[in-house]
Amino acid sequence: MDVRNTDHTAANATSQKEGQESETSQEHIFGGGPPARLYVPSDWFDFLSDGEDVDAARRRYETLIGRVFPSATADQRQEIIKGLMLWREQMWSKGMLSHGIVNVPANGTEPPIFWNVFAIAMKLPAASPELNSTSLLSQLIGHSDLSFARHVETFPTDMGVGLGLFGRQATPQLGTASASPQDDDVNRQQHGIAAALSYTPGAEYGLAVVGVSMDPEQDQDVGRLVALIAGRSTFVTPETEDA
Repeated sequence: MDVRNTDHTAANATSQKEGQESETSQEHIFGGGPPARLYVPSDWFDFLSDGEDVDAARRRYETLIGRVFPSATADQRQEIIKGLMLWREQMWSKGMLSHGIVNVPANGTEPPIFWNVFAIAMKLPAASPELNSTSLLSQLIGHSDLSFARHVETFPTDMGVGLGLFGRQATPQLGTASASPQDDDVNRQQHGIAAALSYTPGAEYGLAVVGVSMDPEQDQDVGRLVALIAGRSTFVTPETEDA
C-alpha cells in the first residue's frame, strides 16, 4: 500500500457549483469536496492516478494495452485506448477520485480475481450529531433495499467513523437510483459488492468507496480492501495538509 495525494480541485469546483444549483438531486450527492489523500494499493492499475495529466494517462494506457494485447493491430489498440480515454474523461468529470483494478489470474485451485474499486467524495446530509446509517448506506449503493448485504458494520477510521457492508447482487451503479434487488432479472449474473463510507462527524463530505468483484464469493475479500481504503484515507484540509 502507499499513500497518494489526489487533487481534484478543478473537477470538484464544477461538481460543487452543480450541487448548489440542485441540492436535492441524487446525482449531485457524489463529487465535490476537498482533495483526498488516498490510501490505495501501489501495485494495482488506477485509471485516474495521473490526475489532470491527460497525456500521461494516455501513455500509461498505451503501455498497458500493448502488454495485454500484444498481437492486436495498431488500429485495434488505438480503438481500445480511445474507449479507455472516454471512460477516464467520464469518471474524472464526475469527480471520481480513483478507479482501481485488481486482476490476478487463476492459480491452481485458486479462482481468478477481478475487482473494480471506486472512490469518490459523498455529500452528507445537513450536519447532525447522529446520521442515519441505513440512509447513508442506501445513498451510497443507489437503492434503499439492503437485504442483499450479508454483513453490515460500523468501524473506526482515520477520519472518525466508518460504515460498511458487503454482499452479493446484480451490480448497481454508484450513486444512481435503481430497482430493488428483487426486481432484477433472475438470470442476471450476480457479483460481489462491498461499500464503505468514512467521515468526520459534522463534516460536509465523506469518502465513499465501492468495490465490485466478478466472483460473488469474493465479496468479503473485496470488502476488506474497501474498508482498508476508506479507513486509512483522509481529506486534505487546512488542519491536515501539513500532516
